[in-house]
Amino acid sequence: MENKFLGIDGRITATNKKGYCSFCSRHQELGFFNVNTKSHSLDNFSSIAQYV
Repeated sequence: MENKFLGIDGRITATNKKGYCSFCSRHQELGFFNVNTKSHSLDNFSSIAQYV
């Protein structure tokens, strides 16, 4: 982003589901990846999640 490295820190939880992975584009066993994000104010948090 703007010629700077941007990293993501999140948590992955094992599931007993099979489906389509958003990262590798294959049908396989999935985990639930969750990232907490912070908005413009210090006390406003939201969450983004995906099965991967």
